Formats: sequence, C-alpha cells, structure tokens
Amino acid sequence: MTVQTWTTERVAEILRALAEEDELPQHLLKATISDGDTVETLGLDSIGAVALIDRLETEAGVALADDFLDFKDTVADIAARLTAMG
Repeated sequence: MTVQTWTTERVAEILRALAEEDELPQHLLKATISDGDTVETLGLDSIGAVALIDRLETEAGVALADDFLDFKDTVADIAARLTAMG
C-alpha cells in the first residue's frame, strides 16, 4: 500500500470541485482557501460536510467516520488527518 500525502492544496481542489458541482457554496470557486480556514468559515453546512466526506472517501479510497469532520477543523487538519491514515 502506498502512503498518500494530502496537501491543503489538494483539499482546496476538492472543495472547489464540489462547488462547481453545486454541492458546496459557490463563493469557494473564487475564494482563496488557506491552511487555517475552518469548515465553518468556508461556509459548509452539515449537508456540505457530508458531501465533502463522501468525496474524500472516494479520493482517499478509505471509509471515513460520519464524524470525521468537525466545523472547527482547518483545511490543514483535514489534510494531516488524511495523510496520517495512509
């Protein structure tokens, strides 16, 4: 098994892709998404969080717990947690 390194840029790309698909708020298409942005400050609601978890599962090839995301998690937290999962 290969260890995947998740970067904040990769997570940001997924957020923008979901916004393009109307799964997340449209402002994410043009927003500067940084390491310290939280799920909450990015404007995700619970439905958006589920959409993000689903996409992360697909991209990472692993099942994630329903509570994988907390609204206080930063983009860097998400990338680090996914990298740690290998």
